[in-house]
Amino acid sequence: MTTQNDPLNLYDRVSLRTWRLMNIATWVLAGIAAKLVVHVVMGNIDTIVREGIYRGYSANDVAHGWLVVADWVIGGAVLGTLIGRRVFRSAPAYAGIAVVLASVFGFRIGEWTGSSVSLPGSIIVPIVVALAAAVRAERRRPQALRGGRAAQ
Repeated sequence: MTTQNDPLNLYDRVSLRTWRLMNIATWVLAGIAAKLVVHVVMGNIDTIVREGIYRGYSANDVAHGWLVVADWVIGGAVLGTLIGRRVFRSAPAYAGIAVVLASVFGFRIGEWTGSSVSLPGSIIVPIVVALAAAVRAERRRPQALRGGRAAQ
């Protein structure tokens, strides 16, 4: 049944809402996967650095610290940019949720591999970077793709 103010019928509205939910779910999962790939790659680089290049104890710790921070910053930026460019509305909120989920998964991977990175640190730094990247990416899209109402 179509009204004059609402040209969409029930099936159109249901399919549009389903598409929006699947869009959010797909890009959040893609962001989580991208952050976990960065986490695994940085972990492998850390292993190579620990075993091969640096033999001194202090250099080893410094290299590990820089790689952990790089993991947090690069992972947050990749996740935030991906979600900011692809999610229709509230991209920063979904980026924040995705960072928390990815950090928890990454922390569990770290427990399995023997890494000693704190969970609060692995959430706070990436969430700040991901929110900034999502806002920046969302603002770079045309107004018609940002969601919400256009200025009148």
